[in-house]
Amino acid sequence: MSPKDKWVVTWPAVEAQERTLGASIVHRRDRRAFDSQMSAVSFVMSLDKNLRQSAQLELPGGQKADFPSIERMNEAQKLADQK
Repeated sequence: MSPKDKWVVTWPAVEAQERTLGASIVHRRDRRAFDSQMSAVSFVMSLDKNLRQSAQLELPGGQKADFPSIERMNEAQKLADQK
């Protein structure tokens, strides 16, 4: 599977969040790639609330989804699992 076929989650690095209380603001983001949308969305939903709300999901086609979109994907997965 090529990198373009991956679902990539990014979120603010924990140490970057801690530094924002000081003088310097760091905009580094951690990232993790997944083979499926379901795995990527589940990972985002498992993050701490503050990290989860600032997470982004890069779809295989290059589009980016912010947390409200990821949340809708999660709800759609739950509905599909109930069927």
